[in-house]
Amino acid sequence: MKSVAHISFDGGGFIVPAQTPYERELLFEHVEMSTKRHECVRLDVNCGHWTISLRNGDREACASCSRWLDNLIYRFEGQTLCGQCARRTLH
Repeated sequence: MKSVAHISFDGGGFIVPAQTPYERELLFEHVEMSTKRHECVRLDVNCGHWTISLRNGDREACASCSRWLDNLIYRFEGQTLCGQCARRTLH
């Protein structure tokens, strides 16, 4: 379903709307909170599948902006992105 996001992790998951800029910002807050709690989550939104995980200590650069990644790593279509670039990709 378009503009609905499904966040899943070991032991559960939930569905949130992702149509407006405000809803997408809340979506990323939920993703960040869930990843910090469960270490790895899957995000399915607009026919795209993301894997978000905690950085394991290795230094990686964002495939889009080349900045070093912070604590969370967003993987989508073979690319590793920072949070800011992931947000731009989803919009």
